[in-house]
Amino acid sequence: MKFTKKIAACVLALMLIVSSVAFSVSAADDAREKEVGTNATIIINGSEDGTVSVANKTFDLYRIFDASASANSGSGIQPNVSYTWNIPEGKTQSLFYNFFFTDWKGTGADPFCDATGTTEASSVNKAVEYISGFSTNAAKMSELADDLCDYIDKVNSDDNTENDISPEVTNPPSVSVSNIVYSGLTFGYYLIRDTTPKQSNSDVCSAPILVTAASNATIYLKATKPTINKTIVGLNKSVDEYISFLNTSSRADNGFFSAPQKGISASAGDEVIFAITFNVPDRSDYRGEYTFSIVDNIPSEYTFVDHSLRVCIDKTKVEGPDSGKTTYTKADHPDAYYWVESDGALEFNFDKTNADGSLVYPVKTPVTVLYTCKLSDNAARKNTNTAKLTYSSNPSIPENTSFIESSANVYTYQLVFGKYVADADGNSTGSPLTGAQFELYDESGNIVKFIKSTTENGAYSVSTADTGTVTTLEVLEADNANITPTSTNIDGGKQGQFKILGLGSGNYSLREIKAPDGYALPHNDFKFKIEDAFGTLEGVPTNLTLSFTNLDENKAKPLCPSSNAGEQKMFITIPNLPGSTLPSTGGIGTLIFIGIGIVLMGSCVVYFVIRKKRKNNAVK
Repeated sequence: MKFTKKIAACVLALMLIVSSVAFSVSAADDAREKEVGTNATIIINGSEDGTVSVANKTFDLYRIFDASASANSGSGIQPNVSYTWNIPEGKTQSLFYNFFFTDWKGTGADPFCDATGTTEASSVNKAVEYISGFSTNAAKMSELADDLCDYIDKVNSDDNTENDISPEVTNPPSVSVSNIVYSGLTFGYYLIRDTTPKQSNSDVCSAPILVTAASNATIYLKATKPTINKTIVGLNKSVDEYISFLNTSSRADNGFFSAPQKGISASAGDEVIFAITFNVPDRSDYRGEYTFSIVDNIPSEYTFVDHSLRVCIDKTKVEGPDSGKTTYTKADHPDAYYWVESDGALEFNFDKTNADGSLVYPVKTPVTVLYTCKLSDNAARKNTNTAKLTYSSNPSIPENTSFIESSANVYTYQLVFGKYVADADGNSTGSPLTGAQFELYDESGNIVKFIKSTTENGAYSVSTADTGTVTTLEVLEADNANITPTSTNIDGGKQGQFKILGLGSGNYSLREIKAPDGYALPHNDFKFKIEDAFGTLEGVPTNLTLSFTNLDENKAKPLCPSSNAGEQKMFITIPNLPGSTLPSTGGIGTLIFIGIGIVLMGSCVVYFVIRKKRKNNAVK
């Protein structure tokens, strides 16, 4: 009796040892009679980085092996699971047998597995061992999944439909879901393939996934949607100075924006610091070449400031050879950290390594590209600078790419000034005046230079040019020919008006240097302030106001009766009171008196010369 108990104990121990052997496989025919579970669940979540969701996505599930196991979860071949070939009903062979042992060679010359000395039933051992050899090699597992997808496509494209491989499960797209749940599945080893049709330029396809479903398995999409953000971080400051404050909270105290902006206003000639931020993508799930390029073609309203380009990796400046060079091509500098092609395409050398062999741009590293542009004299009211990121969107098809764009806007404003008769209280009567002239000064007291339009009378654009500019602004003597009586004042072009283009926010002084005939010249400048606010996402003006800080001593009241933030326009009335201005010391009145005095003195001299001559003649 004791001997029998010892035998039973040994048998039980042997069973436990056998059940714990890694990758145990039922190779005998009677193993298929073992009941395979049919209550497995696969839950597909969006990508782990949160950039790609499962909403609206479709998937096909292919069962490569059957499996039997205790409760288990996770991806890949499981060491405590028994695998057998999945032979569909009515078939005598697994539809994936030839993939491993016969005609599918992938990129090599030989089949993946050697079936020498095995039967078809026991050959599953070889297939499982082959796959388990990649348990720590994510790139190889991705390559295997891609090859399985290619094999399915090849078989299904043949004329022989008898061996077509159909998905065991497919699903319609689900809107606004956080995960997709497949329940009641047969225990097995599954290939999950993203079959979502591409709907937009930013769609990303997940890499195919291999997973064991022996109870519950939770997986995440193998997909990354790179992000890019174009912003403005400084105005009339240096890039290197900005970088020195990149890691501190004192940016605003040193003349920079407290946070990157999507939109600002500026005047022609101002220098704007643009920033492009993105993270280096994980390319391990992609076979072949991974496309990742940024194109930032600078529009004509901007001029690139030479030697201003800088690249920061994780807020630390990367010093490359001649890092500020405007044109820095791949052909001329193949080992550089990045290239700036002549067409404005900005590209990064993701294969560049440091001296210790580490990648200059490691995966998931935040990168910031900084450069300065000068706002040109031909700047429009809205000047958009757009960065376009192109990237691989399908791991199985390297040629498939998607793109996303990010923009930042710099606005200038249109100001229309109208010269009108003032009533006794200093308010405008709406009657236009001609003959007035003005000058404009910035908040530093510098006179603003303009280019006078050759196509639109009374229009002046702010300019930084040394030649071809004027400083005197003259009001229109008559309406422009293309201005109808129904035109609004805010568009300009009417008698007594002049238009300024290319101003940004700030403090200004408008000085009237010549008053209309019969009207008093204001005693002091009309000082005004332009203020604006911008949306944090779109970078468009949400508010535009103009205010005056002082009035004319003669009580003529300037007024801003209308403004349009959406069109970046403002209209200002500058009234004049009837009267005349007495000449001041050193003015034209002094010159008149001096002239009269000279004439009188000259007459006296002539008189005395003639009188003396007559006396001399009389004496003779």
